[in-house]
Amino acid sequence: AVVGFIKIWSELMILFKNRSDVVNQWLVNKKFPLCGTAPIDLMDNGPGRKAVSDMIYRIKTGDLS
Repeated sequence: AVVGFIKIWSELMILFKNRSDVVNQWLVNKKFPLCGTAPIDLMDNGPGRKAVSDMIYRIKTGDLS
C-alpha cells in the first residue's frame, strides 16, 4: 500500500509541478469520477489505488469525460 501511495504521490507531484499543497488538496477533495470519494480514502486497497491512478492518467491525457 505504501509503495502504491508513493507512486501516486510522485505522479501527482509531476502533474502539479512539485506543489505539495496542491497535491494535498487534490487528494483530500471529493471527486465526481470517483463516485464522490476523496482519492485519499481509496488508497488503502489495490482497486482504490487503481481507480485513482486511472483518473490521473485521464487528466494527463486530457480525457476529462
